[in-house]
Amino acid sequence: MIAFLSICYALGVWLLVFKLRVLRWTVAVKVAVGGIYVLFIVGLLIAINLYQPYSTDLRVYGHVVEIVPRVDGRVVEISVQPNEPVGKGEVLYRIDAREYEYAVARLEARLLQAEADARLAKAELERTREAAKSSAVSRSEVDTWQARSQAADAVIGQTRAELDKARLDLAETSIYAPANGVVPNLPLAVGQVASTIVRAALVPFLYADSTALIASFTQTSTRHIQAGDRAELAFEQYPGRVFEGRVVDLISATGQGQLAPTGTLHQWSQETSPGNFGVRLDLVGAAAELDLTVGAAGAAAIYTSRGRSLEIIRRVVIRIYSWMNYL
Repeated sequence: MIAFLSICYALGVWLLVFKLRVLRWTVAVKVAVGGIYVLFIVGLLIAINLYQPYSTDLRVYGHVVEIVPRVDGRVVEISVQPNEPVGKGEVLYRIDAREYEYAVARLEARLLQAEADARLAKAELERTREAAKSSAVSRSEVDTWQARSQAADAVIGQTRAELDKARLDLAETSIYAPANGVVPNLPLAVGQVASTIVRAALVPFLYADSTALIASFTQTSTRHIQAGDRAELAFEQYPGRVFEGRVVDLISATGQGQLAPTGTLHQWSQETSPGNFGVRLDLVGAAAELDLTVGAAGAAAIYTSRGRSLEIIRRVVIRIYSWMNYL
């Protein structure tokens, strides 16, 4: 931008001194031209950065989650293809379920045995109660069978809980899409072992319609930015084109302001960079249908309600940026 403004200023001086000869090229004029140039450039840069801020750190972000299975096992089936749309609830891949089927069958058999034992204990409890009425058995024997009946019920409850957990594990051998989206890349093959360890996630999943346009601006230049301000955006993905946009909001926090819980006290110093602020943007009109790749980079110019006379300069600057993307 400085080069562009310098060229414009030099052309103005050339017209006044050499073309139109309004001024003579004396030492005083040279000093005045140099001084005015410095003041003009400095003042203009301050004003335009305050009132018509510009960022070349525009990025298209997307909501990506790592699909981690809840059970371990060997992958036996992959049901999706990379970079193809996936609907919510569709199977992504399956893990060998035999181990979990065996666990379910074993617990179902144990539950049947526990229920049989409980029926027997209840029958014996009723028999001893009847016998106790005629003093055929002692009260302690009744208490013994009552305790056995309660223990049998407890075994049934525990076994049912374990069986529910085993059935849940069995269901988790099929891994489903959490929402409409796409698997951008699939570094997964049949025969691999899927693990519940997060760092061993095998499938990145990109949520559909989750993209966000965020540009970072210096903290000074965000002073006058407000939600609803007009904006223009240019992307390296679309050289030579500039798209209309608007400011959605300013992101309310940055990593530099985060106090993470640790076992040590924070060291207060000026060594940490102040960092930029994020501004969330939207495309408007026909540009809202633009097909943007997550990770696409570009530039953004925001036109605040102040300094409208400087807007033309910023419009020229962002168009130069867009044309330079051809190179």
